[in-house]
Amino acid sequence: MIEMSLTLPVDASPENIWRLYSEFSLRKQWETDLEVYELDGPFATGSEGTIQLTGMPPVRFVFTAVQPHRYFSDAVDLKGMGKLEFGHEIIESDGQCFVRHSIALSLENGKITDKNYAFFQKVTGDLTDVLWRLKIVAESL
Repeated sequence: MIEMSLTLPVDASPENIWRLYSEFSLRKQWETDLEVYELDGPFATGSEGTIQLTGMPPVRFVFTAVQPHRYFSDAVDLKGMGKLEFGHEIIESDGQCFVRHSIALSLENGKITDKNYAFFQKVTGDLTDVLWRLKIVAESL
């Protein structure tokens, strides 16, 4: 497995941060390369949907865990490579709110190659920018 995470303090309530995750019009403000985000059901564990980023084909995902106002994760099955999972966590500690995003690539054969490492680098390349934009939008609500 290859995994990366980033945590930032955010001066916003968990409810406002959650809105940025669950409302497409708000999500598009911080995830600027998001073109399609369609859910087949509720924003809940087990629900599936389709996501498409600029210049990429649409992909299917499934919510692997959803705890409103606290956490959600979704996963994409990468046929022949493994599973890509995205975590989004809202943490409250000592009166401060933090947001942690993580990206993990679980490999089908367990072996890291140049090809899947390059893929992971591409997927995680804008993690810091995306989380920074989320912070800015959350603090402006």
